[in-house]
Amino acid sequence: MLQWFMIRFTIIIVTAFLVNLALFSNDDLVVSKMADILIEEYQKYEDKTFMEKFVLKLGKNAYIDSVTIWKNNYKNIDNLDIKLHRQLENSAKIADKRLPADSAEYYRNLLRRLTYLGYMNLQMYFNAVKDKGLTAEEISIETIDDSVSNAQFYNEKVKLYNEENEIKNKIREFYDLKEIKYHISFYAFAFNFFDKIRKGIIEKDMKKMNEKLGRVE
Repeated sequence: MLQWFMIRFTIIIVTAFLVNLALFSNDDLVVSKMADILIEEYQKYEDKTFMEKFVLKLGKNAYIDSVTIWKNNYKNIDNLDIKLHRQLENSAKIADKRLPADSAEYYRNLLRRLTYLGYMNLQMYFNAVKDKGLTAEEISIETIDDSVSNAQFYNEKVKLYNEENEIKNKIREFYDLKEIKYHISFYAFAFNFFDKIRKGIIEKDMKKMNEKLGRVE
């Protein structure tokens, strides 16, 4: 009797382990497939203006780095030690050099938070895909978009976009400071131009989600 119980118990434990292993592996495969698709989509410039193409190509390496970092750390994203991309780090160093230490650190923390929100946006898409139970083979840009087309993720998007906008407005305040205004002007121009494109993407995204949810703005 005891022997039969131990055999059944062992089978249950092994089965649970194999199920968990399969889920773990599928998550990794889904994230990897999503990363590949998102990077590929970023590089589709057909419908962009000349200047938009120029700026997007300028930011290509930063975007790929961000997606890759998210892919490698998605299981522990909340505890990730945020490292700024080179261009953001360069602007932070200007602030370090020309602003009081507390102001420079506040500026750097704003950039870190903005970077973190980028990872959280990717994490939201992954959570939506996972909730829908999609496998790596079923992942496409269409299925990713479709996964977030519900009220739950609509609200999450709005929350992320609103915080992103608030942080960007605070960052812009630094670009007007006389101590760094002229020294940081190139980075301010790039930041604002990227944001203009970003706002256009967000506007299209929210419009599409409203249409799918049967809402009229």
